[in-house]
Amino acid sequence: MGAVSAAVYNRMASDAELTGLLSVYKGAPAIFTAVPIPGDADLPLVTAFGNATAPSDVPEASKQSVAVRVQRDINCYAQATGSAARVEQIANRVFELFEREEDAINVSGWRVVRARADFPIVGETDETAYGLLVLVELRLEKQ
Repeated sequence: MGAVSAAVYNRMASDAELTGLLSVYKGAPAIFTAVPIPGDADLPLVTAFGNATAPSDVPEASKQSVAVRVQRDINCYAQATGSAARVEQIANRVFELFEREEDAINVSGWRVVRARADFPIVGETDETAYGLLVLVELRLEKQ
């Protein structure tokens, strides 16, 4: 797991409110940062995937500092029971964990300059699962 994936995972996995809303997979909260997601994982769960922007494309970078922007799509899923309350609780908590929480997110070797999260929007949904998506953007500066 890379430094950013580890930081995103640790931020979510260390929060008792969020983990109390998720199922457990092999003794850990059902938070996945790599694909494929195990087929035997139960809902509700969270996935976190994304990309990083090259330092040359980031306005914060300069000759004196290396900076990157990283985006993670955090997908929240819960059983389709006729009520979306559980998935809304999960997504709202994820939003709260990342929105303007620079000091609470630890990325090894980097300083989190800015953390932003978009309010949850509709994600993948079908007859068995409801989904909401929270887009998280981290601006990082090399220490």
